[in-house]
Amino acid sequence: MYRACIPKGGYPVYSNRHGGCPPIAEPIHLLYWTEEIDMTAHRSTNAWPSLRVDEWTPTRETLHMWTQIVGKIRLAHAPMVNHWWQVTLYVTPAG
Repeated sequence: MYRACIPKGGYPVYSNRHGGCPPIAEPIHLLYWTEEIDMTAHRSTNAWPSLRVDEWTPTRETLHMWTQIVGKIRLAHAPMVNHWWQVTLYVTPAG
């Protein structure tokens, strides 16, 4: 359960049951507590569609292979850093 902490004339700010409102610049008397809100009631109850793994296994294996190749190339061209930090694969929209 969450509570909404609403500054007068503003939008609700949600906090957990044990916490308070986040610090703000306005005096505390400008805030009031609303009733508890069940945040799970607003979630969609639609289930995810089934994933037919057999149909995309070749694609998955190819993607996995190319990801490993890119990682090995990056590892070969990067200087060694503590705990292998230099080998993180950064995925971007451009690839």
